[in-house]
Amino acid sequence: MNESLRSLSGALGLLLSVVGCSQGSSSAPARTAGPPPGTWSGVSQAAPQQTEAYRPAAPRYFGSAFIYLANNVSRQLVGFDVVDGWAVMEGDMMLGPATLVPFRYGTPPRTTGEIKGAMGLQNRSDLWPRGEIPYVIDASVPPATVEGIGWAVSHVNTTQLRLRPRAGDADYVVFRNSGEGSGCSSYVGRIGGSQEIQVADCGRGSIVHEILHAAGFFHEQSRSDRDQYVTIVWDEIPSQYRSDFEQRGGAGQDIGPYDYQSIMHYAPHAFSRSGRPTIVPRDPNARIGQREGLSQLDRSAIQVLYGAGGAPELPTPQPSLPFPGTTFPFPTAGLPLPSLPFPLPTFPFPTTQPPAPPAPPPVPSAPVSFTGTYSSTRGPMQCSENASMVACSFQDGGAPGRLDCVKDAGSVQLSCTWMTFFPRAGAGRASLRRSSTADPNFAGTWGNLQNETDGGRWEATRQ
Repeated sequence: MNESLRSLSGALGLLLSVVGCSQGSSSAPARTAGPPPGTWSGVSQAAPQQTEAYRPAAPRYFGSAFIYLANNVSRQLVGFDVVDGWAVMEGDMMLGPATLVPFRYGTPPRTTGEIKGAMGLQNRSDLWPRGEIPYVIDASVPPATVEGIGWAVSHVNTTQLRLRPRAGDADYVVFRNSGEGSGCSSYVGRIGGSQEIQVADCGRGSIVHEILHAAGFFHEQSRSDRDQYVTIVWDEIPSQYRSDFEQRGGAGQDIGPYDYQSIMHYAPHAFSRSGRPTIVPRDPNARIGQREGLSQLDRSAIQVLYGAGGAPELPTPQPSLPFPGTTFPFPTAGLPLPSLPFPLPTFPFPTTQPPAPPAPPPVPSAPVSFTGTYSSTRGPMQCSENASMVACSFQDGGAPGRLDCVKDAGSVQLSCTWMTFFPRAGAGRASLRRSSTADPNFAGTWGNLQNETDGGRWEATRQ
């Protein structure tokens, strides 16, 4: 990164993928009048028990994959938690369904403009065009949280970012409350279409935090230079949360100097085992984990990514035929029609009886649901069906696993991805089918990574 960029005071890391943040962080008392606060420069910090985390009470499994994150041009081994089938990185950042992670992030991110090192500084497809983030507030959000969203939107709108109500936009965020304990979470960057920001347990400062995730920013303490500024107390972090403190190395992820006061920094007691600090600043006077508002360095980082208006609007792809048009090696126009040397005979009466009307087609019976308990060659399975998807949990030699499938139009063929977790981590594809829609059993083959067959047969029988 050149000297001009080092002088810029943005201290957030850009991520191109998906994320989520959860449980509420502290926020200032609600204001009933007056403009939103400007730049935060105080010394308060988030309460130790209010670390952001996606569904912190839910069971967690550890998973990992060699994938491309942020704007990296090389793959890295990334650890994540699997919570209710979703891959969660750094406690609060969503990568999407766990079984799809190796495939969704298995290829380098598409670029649409200038690249400096591995950092896309502008014209990136994961940024929001013109710096505008259209939004919708779902009916599930209670009035008190709606007020917090309004404060957060006004606060962020004092920067180069702008949040505005959706007006038919194809890409937008939806603020939603999925119930107590679901936390607050967001994808990182623009992922396309509707993307959720969960606000069930968010204070207004945490909502700002989530909005910046949606704008394309990572956590501050995951920077490649963080060990120069903080000490991670690993013995104080439970094993299931240690992956949340990984660094996201790779040139170009860091913008500006390290910022203790960033609204994207973990609190000092984040995920603590006993209440003692898990992050200790090397500067004894530094305070970390505040959720009062954007710091000056946060604002400068937004200026770096959105000062030029974010990403360009991409043209809508035009539909094309899957095959080239047919051509003929000879002309077809202007050819004379053939003539017969004698007139065709005519008859004063019909020569055939009209055909009998066809019998009405049989009414097809509804397909048997895939929902149920199965025994299988990869261990016991529990499956559920929802619209075009089939999702199963299974136990393969003691290792918990997930199988996620898309049904074909006939509800017979299943195109699937699978993943197993510690102590036998793995991932791959599977091609499964049943003999008919009346048959609840299915079978096929599975393989590793992009292969569908090198693992062997996978047969599942309804119990």
